[in-house]
Amino acid sequence: MKRKLLVLSLVVSMLMTTEVNAQTITDSSTNNYDLAQVERCIDDFFYVYEDVENVNDANDSMNIIEKMASKGNKDIFARANARNQQALGEESYLNTVQYMLQRREYIENVSDIDEKEYNKKLDIDIKKFNEQTDCLEVVVEVYKTWNYSFSEDIESAARDTYTISLIKENGNYVIQNIIGFGASIFDEQLKTSNDSISQTTKNQMMNELKSSFAAEVAQHTVEIKLDENSAVPMATSTYDGGAASSYALKYALNYNTNYANFNGQGGDCTNFISQCLKAGGISQHVGTAYSGNCWFYKTSTNRSSTWTGAEQFRKYVTGSSSKINMPTSSWGSVTFGDIIQLMSGGSAYHSLIVSGVAYGSSGRSDILVCCHTADRRHVSLNSNFSGSTKKYYHVKGNK
Repeated sequence: MKRKLLVLSLVVSMLMTTEVNAQTITDSSTNNYDLAQVERCIDDFFYVYEDVENVNDANDSMNIIEKMASKGNKDIFARANARNQQALGEESYLNTVQYMLQRREYIENVSDIDEKEYNKKLDIDIKKFNEQTDCLEVVVEVYKTWNYSFSEDIESAARDTYTISLIKENGNYVIQNIIGFGASIFDEQLKTSNDSISQTTKNQMMNELKSSFAAEVAQHTVEIKLDENSAVPMATSTYDGGAASSYALKYALNYNTNYANFNGQGGDCTNFISQCLKAGGISQHVGTAYSGNCWFYKTSTNRSSTWTGAEQFRKYVTGSSSKINMPTSSWGSVTFGDIIQLMSGGSAYHSLIVSGVAYGSSGRSDILVCCHTADRRHVSLNSNFSGSTKKYYHVKGNK
């Protein structure tokens, strides 16, 4: 009986938050809102979602969302989801939360290495308030650090921005919707869903993930066998992949101010990758600004399109005008400082750099990558970018 009461009280704490004593903060341009209550509501959600002990001990040791997502507690999740759907319709952000948790659990279970995140810490920062007639809209930046068991000496990190809508019920703030999960995981369906999906869509996405991930793991096994049996020697490289990956680790979340930040102009991922290549010794190929047959950066307005555009970069390095010796590689061969691009419809839309390789009982098991937009430092390729079609490149040096 005590256990049931505890679960119910935690669900209430998660979905509605408990009443707290706080000073009401006044926004002179709009109405009043209770900042402490808003912070408590948002903190509770992310601490539970990330399975981190809340500094306020608001949720004890139980993970409410995982309970909601588990097979044995469908009734708890259904009640919470029904409440949300009553306001928003069939599609709900809670379905997305459940999908993300099940996705994480599935990848951890099928991997032959420990993909769990240890020593996890969160820094949750409210960046903006926007009071509307029917809700409070809050922009939140979540900075997370952790370690993998197979890479204990390097701290992994991620920074994501979410837009959260809250309403007030019975004097307490309740999360009505969250937008931002689609940017944290590069899943094509999730990116186009506006982060609210139906139960049917969630089930379809999980089935597709299991199918695509299983196929990807099988392909990786074949690639490893081919690479191990290959007698073709690798060409001598004039590129320092270690220096490039060290640069990536340094500036993945702390941007180098010597370069412009293109996050508000379509994304900073390839700008960051170009910086890493330069740090590894690749010489710039100076030409006409914004053209695609060169590769250089002088200023934010005097640069090639290939320096900052993922697809333009792909066309350049695979084209005849390229001065970068960067042949196509594979999952089983890429190493420190090599480049991975995510593809959609034959075009590249995101660029990553390899910062590490993880090995399990059967050999190579995962690749660690860094990138900008969304900012990632030494994160699992399996966990963060599974399901996307990828192109792998081995960087040899200058031509």
